[in-house]
Amino acid sequence: MPRLLVALFILTGLALTGCAGWQLARSYALTHAPGVQALEGEITGYHRILSRYRDSAGRDRTGAWFPQPVFRFTDPQGREHRVVDPGFHLFERYRPGDGVALAWLPADAPIGRDTLTALLTRPGVVIDDFFSRYLFWSAVLVAGLPFIILPLWVGLPSAAGQAALLDRPLPPNLPFTARHLLWVLFGLFAFAALMASKEHLLQLLPAGQGGALVEAARRGDLPAVRQLLEAGADVNHHDRTTGETPIMSAYYHDHPEVARLLLEGGFDPRVEDKVGRNLVYYAARAGDLPALERLLAAGAPVTSSFEDVLSAAIARRMPETALLLVAHGHPLDHLTEGNGGRRFYPGDLAILAGLPTVVAGIARRGGPFTAPRGFVDAALGREVTAGGEAVGFGRMTLARWRSLCAGAGTAPGRE
Repeated sequence: MPRLLVALFILTGLALTGCAGWQLARSYALTHAPGVQALEGEITGYHRILSRYRDSAGRDRTGAWFPQPVFRFTDPQGREHRVVDPGFHLFERYRPGDGVALAWLPADAPIGRDTLTALLTRPGVVIDDFFSRYLFWSAVLVAGLPFIILPLWVGLPSAAGQAALLDRPLPPNLPFTARHLLWVLFGLFAFAALMASKEHLLQLLPAGQGGALVEAARRGDLPAVRQLLEAGADVNHHDRTTGETPIMSAYYHDHPEVARLLLEGGFDPRVEDKVGRNLVYYAARAGDLPALERLLAAGAPVTSSFEDVLSAAIARRMPETALLLVAHGHPLDHLTEGNGGRRFYPGDLAILAGLPTVVAGIARRGGPFTAPRGFVDAALGREVTAGGEAVGFGRMTLARWRSLCAGAGTAPGRE
């Protein structure tokens, strides 16, 4: 047992110091690469976009509205750039108008592309927070050294000497000894190992037919899904890691035919996964209108606590899905924050996305707008009297909007 503890401590120390050393070497390689120049940039605001991210299970996800920092800077050649989310760091301390220090790396700089890609999310520029990186990874390096030094220091003397060392106060006149410190470090190691592997440990437990049904739906294995349903598998079983049900997994992994088969069972229309996405969210994301109608008729909530389903459908340019949600009473007053702190209702987003039929459907149900009234009148087929053809809303001009309305079948005088 003592040898096992010593080995665990040494491996933990090597992992911490190795990771810290690697990160410090990467930062050093970038900051000392020939051609790196210090620049100044300015945060101009935050833009909320439909983002992709990776969840704790390692799978790519889409559909969360995250604030992405927008800033501008001028490169050494005098060209002005406007960049969204240039690097991985904490932006909470920045406000629109704040200046930020940047590190500019030319594309032809003699540095490994792997190193550059690992440090930059936008080629050529990164927020210059290397002092924080050096400080953090130096602290990790220092924290990892006791995991190596203490076991070797205790293990080198004879057995009698080991006992004496373990019971000796560190330093003298303090109420704890090396033995106490060893157990504290072991507890920290055990806690870190448990937290790092908890999701994988859960997967080792038998999941039963419900878990098998989730996996079959995730693979799109229609015969296996049908066989499990006939055997009585629970269609409302939650995956231990994500909280997804078989129907959610089928939709997320683009197997709508499997989801439709599962919807023939006794599904719970109000079920949610761990982050608050319900069946309406998944069906709307997949654009499965028959299934969406069935869910709403069964009493499934038209809204999701994860995100505004209507705004997401509009952002993905899915007019039929958006109109179905509007027809079933989806709230129309959700505000989405955009560039420069502007806030948009779903009707405004439909104008920016070029969806006249959705704008008309929202307007007929009394939905609010911040766009000029002429855009709403054109979508409803009314005569546009206010403003000229050059009136704009974001990148959408009234002239272009009227041509989109004409293509959608609306004309002046029609309601």
